[in-house]
Amino acid sequence: MEGVINIDETCRPHIVKEENPRFRELLLNVKASLGKGVLLNTSFNIHGEPLVCSPDDALGMFERTGIHYLFMEDIMVEKP
Repeated sequence: MEGVINIDETCRPHIVKEENPRFRELLLNVKASLGKGVLLNTSFNIHGEPLVCSPDDALGMFERTGIHYLFMEDIMVEKP
């Protein structure tokens, strides 16, 4: 699946079952909405910058990038 395969054609899939009901429900909702129950988990930073370490960092990164949605705990931030 394009976008989740590394340049060396590897990936590290994680299967989510009943042991993590909150994340499982998120994936099931993504699948219902988009047709695929897949999310890409990656480092949250721009190349050459440090990792995001706080909600303020996350909001700043969100504003400066092409990210459309930001989830922090139970809060979803969406660009207009």
